[in-house]
Amino acid sequence: MGTRKVIAAAVSTVLLAGGHAWACQIHELGSASEPAVSAWPTQPLIAARDSGLTAMADTVADPAILAWRQNLTGQKGSSPSATINAVVSGIQADVRSVAYTPSSVYVRASGVPSHSVGPFLDGNPAVPTDRDRTFRIPRAPQPQNGTKTATGLGAIGVMVNGVPLFNAADARSYNNQNVWHQNAVLAEAAGFDAAKGHPAPVQGSTTNPPSGAYHYHQLPVTLLNQIDPGNSGQKHSALLGYAFDGYPIYGPYGYNNADGTGGVGRMESSYQLRNMTQRNTLADGTPVAAGPAIGGSTPLGYYLEDFYFASGSGDLDLHNGRFTVTPEYPQGTYAYFATIDAASGSAYPYLIGTSYYGVVAADNLGQGGITVPGDATFYVAPEPGASLVAVGGMLMLACRGRRRSGICD
Repeated sequence: MGTRKVIAAAVSTVLLAGGHAWACQIHELGSASEPAVSAWPTQPLIAARDSGLTAMADTVADPAILAWRQNLTGQKGSSPSATINAVVSGIQADVRSVAYTPSSVYVRASGVPSHSVGPFLDGNPAVPTDRDRTFRIPRAPQPQNGTKTATGLGAIGVMVNGVPLFNAADARSYNNQNVWHQNAVLAEAAGFDAAKGHPAPVQGSTTNPPSGAYHYHQLPVTLLNQIDPGNSGQKHSALLGYAFDGYPIYGPYGYNNADGTGGVGRMESSYQLRNMTQRNTLADGTPVAAGPAIGGSTPLGYYLEDFYFASGSGDLDLHNGRFTVTPEYPQGTYAYFATIDAASGSAYPYLIGTSYYGVVAADNLGQGGITVPGDATFYVAPEPGASLVAVGGMLMLACRGRRRSGICD
């Protein structure tokens, strides 16, 4: 068991045993999921867009640089809930800045998406707030040839709108025995908004309502519809984000054959529900403390241990991915897929399995920090009809009077 899981188990014994509204609170407390600091070069980023200032145009081709939904208009968050909207309507949505070096991409985001958030109907008191978090994504990801790194609690990757993704666990276990771990997608179903996201209350928050770290545990349907509207398998799904090992995460549809041939199909998870009538053993037959009866408020699938990996039963491996050609990676890449079932419902393990495929950029985890090198290049996505411009960390070009929040400020 990983250290972060042990911490989460210990923390769960001191929090309320009942109710789902506070389950994701343990993510923040138990996993130390957000680096304490991030440092960007002090030189202000000033980007040129006007037709006379395109000499520094950069032929950027790496999808890990291009994929992010940068906020070029100052758009703020929104919510149908007046309480939530009062907070998020003052926060710049999506991604603020993107910078890169030969080895890494750095993404700075508020964690509040441009799609509507809330309401959260399970009594969760938190609202999404500005996390101003920086993520580091390796540009040349490598397989982890040794022991794979577990996807612990808290953020395990980031979507193209700067919202983190979490694994399937909600950090609670039955009777706090650290055996039967709740499946967040089922246990917290009432608390997800229409986009399939919700906030984890931030420990130590003194605001009213409490600050929250918005995140996804499953396919973010509203984000997917923003970038890939109406696609129900007619084409390969859009690139949704990146895991902390640097490998891309796609929506539910991929090429039927890994070489890009055979048309497009729904990528099926290889995790299956166990055929059992009582919870008293793990999938490998190991006896464990008995869990609750199957049915009622704890149906089969309510706990992570209700599933087992059946190699070859679906398209994807233990990590919920495979090596394949994709539109962004025509030479092939390992890629994760957000899995759904035949009825378009979320399918376990939803985004990434219990471990990563590749070597993880560990500075995204824990209470360390991420420092953007002073010689990093800042990438600014083009406005419609404009030229691409990448501005070096030491380069300043005039905005010609057009100041944009997060870009020319």
